[in-house]
Amino acid sequence: TTLRWSAQLPNTPVAIDRGNFMGLAGCLILLTEEGDVTLCYMGTEPTMFVPPPLQESALSSSEVETKLHTLQHQIATYSQSAKNSLGAPVGRPDLKISLKVWPMLEGDSTCKLEVVIQAMTMIHSLHVNVCVTHPLVAVPNTHFVQNLGESIDLYSAVSLVASYTAPWELEANILAVYLRSDMTSGSAEASIVLPSPLVLELAPPAKESEASLYLSTPHPVILPTIFPEFGADSWNETGSNENVAGFKYKNFPDLTFTLSVNKGQQKYRIDSNSVSAITLPLNILSRKMENKSLKTAQHTFALNELLDATDNNIELRNQIRALQEKIKVGTAQMRAVQRRMLSKMRDKTPSDLTALSELITYTNDHVMQLSHDIETAQKDLRENCTRLGNLVKMTVLLIKMTGSVNAEDLKQFSEALSHTEFISESQGWAEASEAGLNYMLRTTLARSMREQYMPPFSEESVVTNSNNLKKYIAVTIDRMVKSIRREDRAVSPILEGEEDGHLKEGFHSPRPTLYEDFDTEVKKLLSQSSIAETVMSDVD
Repeated sequence: TTLRWSAQLPNTPVAIDRGNFMGLAGCLILLTEEGDVTLCYMGTEPTMFVPPPLQESALSSSEVETKLHTLQHQIATYSQSAKNSLGAPVGRPDLKISLKVWPMLEGDSTCKLEVVIQAMTMIHSLHVNVCVTHPLVAVPNTHFVQNLGESIDLYSAVSLVASYTAPWELEANILAVYLRSDMTSGSAEASIVLPSPLVLELAPPAKESEASLYLSTPHPVILPTIFPEFGADSWNETGSNENVAGFKYKNFPDLTFTLSVNKGQQKYRIDSNSVSAITLPLNILSRKMENKSLKTAQHTFALNELLDATDNNIELRNQIRALQEKIKVGTAQMRAVQRRMLSKMRDKTPSDLTALSELITYTNDHVMQLSHDIETAQKDLRENCTRLGNLVKMTVLLIKMTGSVNAEDLKQFSEALSHTEFISESQGWAEASEAGLNYMLRTTLARSMREQYMPPFSEESVVTNSNNLKKYIAVTIDRMVKSIRREDRAVSPILEGEEDGHLKEGFHSPRPTLYEDFDTEVKKLLSQSSIAETVMSDVD
């Protein structure tokens, strides 16, 4: 080995690699513990080049809202003036997606999904994604076709994996992304409902339950027509009939629910040993009886469990962050001890390395244990996200079935309190939900001008405490059901603190007096509902 050049480094690298950057052969790329990338190369003299930091254009909430309103105005203007609406397909579509679910035999644990894609124009580089909600999995969940002829048949197997949470959705969504002949991209999507026997099987109706949900409809329905996939033999063997039927989940047999009908009063009751097990039958009934005025008054039925799952979500994310900090310290210690051992081994005077060897072994075991703990916490967070999606979906359905909620409010609520899984280091479900609910309480659900000046949720904030988020959820649901909207009230445009000429100090402090109004409202709500035991201590 011949030394060609050298350069002094400002930091000790943890990874070194050779590269070819902008025609500079033989340059060295260095990575430090802090994540800084350094490029060393030989110029007219030993020179060091450090890439400049990325220019991040951080926008505030007000700037984002202003840009959003501007874009919405431009879209509306274009839609009114143009012959075709913005985003509408011009002419015929590029491809057609047809879906088919193959019949399931008795005892099958998977169902076969067939996706037929028929090309209407010349397309290539076709990516097809099969999306199902956990604990359902699709294998394979992606397909790639380089060149598509007239049509192609794709197949995926959908199955149920072991989980402690009940599935709440049987819909499979297919998304196809492709390139046209002119190299422009396009997309198409379709969805299909999977059969109930994939996740459910008939069981003897339970006589006792921990949770009961009551529904009413003016139209009579026979239970076998709601679940036609189950044969008559299964109904007879389990003691189920047109008035009462019991079910259990295949991935978690201890989770059961019983659906019973009171024909005289046209009422339906869903009994279960778990609140989360009721979401799927409620979803099935809502979909199959969409035009039959399904009603309920129990809009806070799943609120206790939703708030508990919110606590658990934030606790798990806090735990993961703490473990990541510990493993960062452990790996830094491991590198320091290794460097110390290398320096000792290079010394001409022999010395005892037993202590360093034992320290390396201990540190390695500690880091490995932390890695296993992080993996376990991430699995628990995945299960928690599934439970959150389950309970959020149930809450939205129950609020919709009250019949007293403004459709626009419900749409904004379902978007703010999304059941989409957020597995991210920087933004999780709590951050997205708190920001969305904060916006609703400042705009469409604001009761006064005072609430419109509530401090917005900071984009850089990380939710480490669930108190405010639980208050937002409870207050938002209560105001939606009571149809409290800002435009329906005569509100003074002057803040209460400004009416005497003085603005109240501390209004934009981390906890302004406005939050005390939320505390009072939540306490009043809790005294009338069943969620008092869950959040009363947080409010106090």
